[in-house]
Amino acid sequence: MQTWDRALHKAFRDGQPAELEFEHESPQGPRVYEARLFPEPDERGEVVSVLCFTRDVTSLRKLVADLKGAEEQLFAAQKMEAIGQLAGGVAHDFNNLMTIVTGYGALMLKQIPQGDPKRGRSRPCSAPATAPRR
Repeated sequence: MQTWDRALHKAFRDGQPAELEFEHESPQGPRVYEARLFPEPDERGEVVSVLCFTRDVTSLRKLVADLKGAEEQLFAAQKMEAIGQLAGGVAHDFNNLMTIVTGYGALMLKQIPQGDPKRGRSRPCSAPATAPRR
């Protein structure tokens, strides 16, 4: 958008419509307006006046800002959901690998006789996977 001076200059000099957005301090607080300027030429084609239509777009701008904020929150939630799914998949794959490790540990313990000193060193292999969860 442009300033009042540029918009008026464009309308008078070029004979082209112009648009601008501006803020105005009112008793109710700051307001945002959108203005459209339309040149009015005389019978010779020279611009003699400019019609200006203004519209209060304060609530529209607030709605747009709120919508953008909601979109950003949705995007952040979608990212968190994707990260959660990824973490769940990694945990599931890790659990599958741990099942294999503990399975082999159990098979190994079955093959080592009770009094054999190797049995004591083999026990920690399966202990973390069977430890109680917090």
